[in-house]
Amino acid sequence: MLHFYKSIRIFKKLPESNERLEYECKICKEVFLSPFTDKSDLYKHLNLHKEYKKWNEKYKNYKKIKVEPIIDADTMLLVKYFVTSNVSHSSLENKYLLILLNKVVGTKSFDETILPEVYRKLKNKLKEKINNAEDICLITDIWTAKQIQTLLAW
Repeated sequence: MLHFYKSIRIFKKLPESNERLEYECKICKEVFLSPFTDKSDLYKHLNLHKEYKKWNEKYKNYKKIKVEPIIDADTMLLVKYFVTSNVSHSSLENKYLLILLNKVVGTKSFDETILPEVYRKLKNKLKEKINNAEDICLITDIWTAKQIQTLLAW
């Protein structure tokens, strides 16, 4: 939707949620002031234009196509960070971390897109290694806990 408006795209710091930004409609050149976090007036305006309606129909059909996410090296490092530390991924909501990352990664996309894709890739790699292995060795170890419980692990 925002590609139908001329507006500032790169920020040195994230705007406050109530800060009003200027948006110019590329179709009719009308200028709007809209809060950074509220785009409802911009949507309403675009729905007056047949160009937007046409584009929106094409976009709805495109969204139905399942596209696998691309996990780049930086995203993989981010996943490794959360897996190996005692930090909750809710820290992705921290505006200072987002500045350090130099990209926006939300907890929802992290949970629903990134982690499942990393899991799928790791699972496929492990299957490939097992399928290509000449031999597989499973080692078991038995020990006793302080509570005198016998445990078996592999």
